Amino acid sequence: MELEKIIFQKIKSATKVLVVTHYNPDGDAMSSLSAFSEILEHLDKPFTAYCKGPIEASLRFLPQVDLVQEDITAIDFASHDLIISLDCGSVERTGIASIILNRAPNQTFIEIDHHPKVETVSDIELRLSEAAATTEIIYGFCRLNGIRISATLATCILTGLATDTGSFIYPCTNRRSIAIAAEMLWRGARLPTIIKETFYRQNVAALKIWGLAMSRLTINEHYQIAFTALTYQDYKELGADESMTDELAGWLACLDGVKAVLFLKEAKPGLIKGSWRAVDPDFNVARLAIAMGGGGHVKAAGFALKGTLKHLSSGWTVE
Repeated sequence: MELEKIIFQKIKSATKVLVVTHYNPDGDAMSSLSAFSEILEHLDKPFTAYCKGPIEASLRFLPQVDLVQEDITAIDFASHDLIISLDCGSVERTGIASIILNRAPNQTFIEIDHHPKVETVSDIELRLSEAAATTEIIYGFCRLNGIRISATLATCILTGLATDTGSFIYPCTNRRSIAIAAEMLWRGARLPTIIKETFYRQNVAALKIWGLAMSRLTINEHYQIAFTALTYQDYKELGADESMTDELAGWLACLDGVKAVLFLKEAKPGLIKGSWRAVDPDFNVARLAIAMGGGGHVKAAGFALKGTLKHLSSGWTVE
């Protein structure tokens, strides 16, 4: 049986569902949370939607956002027998890692994500790293389980796709993502509204941290690889969160004259995350990520390693 159908059965048999996405949510994260809230409401299933926040004003046009709980103390976790994380990348980014890791025996934890795998903590894992966005996976979940996609649900799915593909210009854009986007338009989603809300409303801290990363962009002429890096201190000084640069590697993949791009960021003290994106269609970044202990697919891959980023006059090093 497909994982999508197994998860659907778990939802139907659950008493109450907790759905959560990562803190400082981007467009795909909040769209996924909104989409799943729509699905659970359609199924008449009691649920709580949680996000540590803060939720940007640019994402508050999405349905169900006003119902998202941001106060962890207001949630009775023991009353939920099913926990679903969406687009989190790792359990730590849920903001409730300790609760999930110490869940009761009767509580099932499911991950639905398109980020490369970095850990094994869930009971069921629906992870498709080839998907352009987590909402693309949710679309497949709906289709396989016969869930009607309303105009509001279509808006959620299209928003996730649009934001994670940079309005369909990033290399992760493919036939499937375009086909799904076209169907969502047919079902009532409005792309001009989505772009206006998500791309023309930018957080100052996010723009500053992107600017810093751009100013450090370096090209290795020998290997034809572009790279940049941000430290934990950079994020802290600019009041930015590491999730604000989730789409930076994808955007850099539009760079001309290189085969691939690498973005290194210090997610927290002692933890470095690397994101590879292929520019040349024949360049396999998954092999590089695997060599570094990570994984992914040919055009987009990632890894995590312990250490601290240090900026030297000759470049960057990891200690």
